[in-house]
Amino acid sequence: MLISIFGSEVYKKDMDLLALVPKLRKLFPRHKFIIQDPTEDLRIPENKWIIVDKAEGIDKITVFENLNNFVSTRSLTVHDYDLYMELKLQEKIRKLPKMRIITVPLQQKAEKFEKKLAEAVRSELACLDR
Repeated sequence: MLISIFGSEVYKKDMDLLALVPKLRKLFPRHKFIIQDPTEDLRIPENKWIIVDKAEGIDKITVFENLNNFVSTRSLTVHDYDLYMELKLQEKIRKLPKMRIITVPLQQKAEKFEKKLAEAVRSELACLDR
C-alpha cells in the first residue's frame, strides 16, 4: 500500500516528520512510503491510501477517514493550502481512493509521537485491508 508522508523541508515545524520515514520503512517493509509535495506531482493510488501529515489544532495523533472532518482554517503555508485543496478537488471528481489521514500535532516534535505513529500506521493498514 502507498503511504504518503507530507512534510516540508522549508517549514521547520513540518520538517521533523520526514526524519521518521526511514524508521517507518524498516517497520513496514511491505509498504511503499514516499515523501510527497502537493505543489508538485501528487501521486494518488487507485486503491487504498494512507496519508501522514502534521496538523494544527490537535494534541495527539488523530486519524481521519475523509476530508469532511477537517475544519477550514487560514493556511499557514502554501503546502497546507495546496494539499487540502488538491485532495478536495480530487474528491470532487471522484479520484480519491479509500483512505485514512493520520495527523501528528504540528506544535510538537514528531519524534515524541514516533511509537504512537507506528501504532496508528499498523492499525490503519489493518483497517484498510479488511
